[in-house]
Amino acid sequence: MSARASQMGIVLLAVLALGCGDDDMGAADAGVDTGPRPRDTGPRDAGPARCLMDLDCDDGMFCNGDETCRPGDLAADERGCVTGDVPECAEGCDDELGRCLRECDLRGDQDGDGAISMACGGADCDDMDPGRSPLLSETCDGVDEDCDDRVDEGETTTFYRDADGDGFGADDDTVEACALPEGYEERGGDCDDAMASVHPAAAERCDAAMVDENCDGVANEGCDCSAGEVRACSEPGACAAGTQMCIGGTFSACSITPVVETCNEVDDDCDGVTDEFACE
Repeated sequence: MSARASQMGIVLLAVLALGCGDDDMGAADAGVDTGPRPRDTGPRDAGPARCLMDLDCDDGMFCNGDETCRPGDLAADERGCVTGDVPECAEGCDDELGRCLRECDLRGDQDGDGAISMACGGADCDDMDPGRSPLLSETCDGVDEDCDDRVDEGETTTFYRDADGDGFGADDDTVEACALPEGYEERGGDCDDAMASVHPAAAERCDAAMVDENCDGVANEGCDCSAGEVRACSEPGACAAGTQMCIGGTFSACSITPVVETCNEVDDDCDGVTDEFACE
């Protein structure tokens, strides 16, 4: 047997001796627990769930890009999700709107009146003037405040042209305005705006021209006669030669008045009997 073989035999015997040590050798190893160890039966942390579809990766945010499920991608996270490219938004991004901001999102209400401009799909007819908005009520000032393409609707007053200056205007010559224009009146009803003596507040006169001074549609109402009218007296005898004149709508007394009867073959006392008891 060679020397090398002898050495290998000695090493083998030493290994076998160590493997077959008695209990005394185990007890000499103080402080070392060589008994059976209990098994860990508690739940294991399985980690994040792996995605199956793009929807599993969607975080509900727009501005950080669309997430896709690509477990085999080197850029994938532990769920297998890959974040997409961030959207390029010239005016900025808004997750609440879920889109890029547009110019109208930033400048749709430049006057700050709470209404969006017409250019951005709203109804504000002048987005540089907070005094004009569909949210406002119309006032009488010659401006369309409520943006309905009408000016001062429902706020103007009707005024009547008063050509003769009697304080009443003609019903057929009117203007709608916020304030009383020169030459106009608030009252209409003037039936002859060329004659200052004719208007609804005038007193009716009993004139021969039959003018309706008070514009009530009736001329000379309440008059028995017309001013200046003359008629023969209705009494007999001497009085029959007299006349009566219309004064204030009523005929005056006869111009010849009865006198005491005398014996002259004339009915002096205008009673229809001549010379009664005067020639006895």
